[in-house]
Amino acid sequence: MKSTTDKAISRPAEGINTGNIINVCYSSDQNYAKYMALSMATVLNTKAPDDNIHFYILDGGISDKDKQKILNLNVLLRVKLRLSQLTKKNSKISRLNTQNR
Repeated sequence: MKSTTDKAISRPAEGINTGNIINVCYSSDQNYAKYMALSMATVLNTKAPDDNIHFYILDGGISDKDKQKILNLNVLLRVKLRLSQLTKKNSKISRLNTQNR
């Protein structure tokens, strides 16, 4: 039989998130940006409370205005978000901005 001390030890500390990490990657240009945002909102609205969502976005030409809207998700919803610029010249991925929480 477990004592109350055993129960306290087996529980995670309060405030520590023990949920799943779910990595979601998008590749988008300006034409797909609004659909990507809708998909991101759906992921966030249907996730379990303890899930940690990590979004990775390969930017193939998203406008600065829409990029800022996407980056604001990080502040508003406390998700991990990495936005990387795709260069047309050599198809390399160069880090444009990283927002981590």
